[in-house]
Amino acid sequence: MNKKELISWGIALLYALTIAGYPLVSSLPLILKVDSQVVSIPYRAFVLGLSIVIILSYIFGEKHNYKGIFLLPLFVFWSFYILRLLSDTILFPIYLGREVSTYYLFTFGVCLIPMLAFLVNVDNKTLKRMFNMTVIVITLACIFSLYLNWLGIVAGVNERSLAVGRMQSETLNPISLGHLGASLAIISSLYLLLNRTKLSLSVNLVFGVFLILGLFAVGVAASKGPALALILCLMILIFSEFKLRSSLTILIFVTLLSIIIYIGAQYIEEKLGFTLITRIQGAVEIDQSTGARMRSFTDAWNQFLDNPLLGSALEELNSHFYPHNVVIESFMATGIIGGIAFCLVIAMSVMAAFQLIRTNSISYSWIALLYMQYLIAALLSGSLWGSGTMWGLMAAVITIYVQCHQTHQRKILLPRYLRFRPNKFKKYLIN
Repeated sequence: MNKKELISWGIALLYALTIAGYPLVSSLPLILKVDSQVVSIPYRAFVLGLSIVIILSYIFGEKHNYKGIFLLPLFVFWSFYILRLLSDTILFPIYLGREVSTYYLFTFGVCLIPMLAFLVNVDNKTLKRMFNMTVIVITLACIFSLYLNWLGIVAGVNERSLAVGRMQSETLNPISLGHLGASLAIISSLYLLLNRTKLSLSVNLVFGVFLILGLFAVGVAASKGPALALILCLMILIFSEFKLRSSLTILIFVTLLSIIIYIGAQYIEEKLGFTLITRIQGAVEIDQSTGARMRSFTDAWNQFLDNPLLGSALEELNSHFYPHNVVIESFMATGIIGGIAFCLVIAMSVMAAFQLIRTNSISYSWIALLYMQYLIAALLSGSLWGSGTMWGLMAAVITIYVQCHQTHQRKILLPRYLRFRPNKFKKYLIN
């Protein structure tokens, strides 16, 4: 295997691990009966090392990377955020709810450096490898997580899951399990819809089972955020695919999916004791967790208003926790300039994601849909320093979007503000 092939497989592995690697390796401490850090630290180090190898491959090798205008607001935001990190931990240290080392390790090792590795251009062969490897890793992670957690419940060592009505373990919380299942359900739905005229019965059955497995994981996790992200992403997928000539197929798919979700949710709650339906029905009420989160939103925003130019702190200073919304956190931590730069980054990447979904190509759409899922997750319960999947897929959709336009592989348009720039500036916008 030559160097080019090795890098291709490395990129595919990085995608798979970024999306579902931690949920997969989180099963090992339960199997080996060791502390979670014995597994998580080597895993994080491996992903970081793989990211650095890929970055070096396109700096010193033949690989090309993205050099467009998206890098400007991205650079501005990260500059302000790193300054905030240095200010709160070294220059003018303040009390933080987490260890200082945690902020540095996650900011650089989980988010920033791996994100840079996603700026590398990929060919069609690598795109196929990325999809196949991601499906394999997500499916294995889902199976192992559900099986081991269920064994813990049966053995009586995981009684907390039934007590709170949400499947969880010492190494994987309900939100992570729910998003793992949502990712598998989204990819399976996408594959079944986009390849509905090309698939054999056996392949349909396999992805049908994957779809049910993903939905089951969302149900037993009983977390509102993953359920909402799943619903929104499926709506985006269905509306993007809905055409008059295929309306009957889409209608049948939606009907069957709705029946499966309804019957499955009822069974999971009544027979297994996991309370997704109850939690969704109670979402309109202000329970203790919802009230705490809303107070965190308000307090974090007030911190920004008190210090609008440079921001206030890495954390919300009353709870010493992140405010569970990356947009509010960006203004709180980096001020008006950093916050606006982050909003521009979000806007540009969302535009790119929708354009990729409109190509009706599974090679691009799955990346865009999963980015939308993890962006929603970051807006509902994520942090800037801990949302590694969001950052990686954000860079991926921008890179692949511009790459599609350059190679004319699909009918994909540049936004108007890029199309009407003077010719002499085009090389800086799209290089």
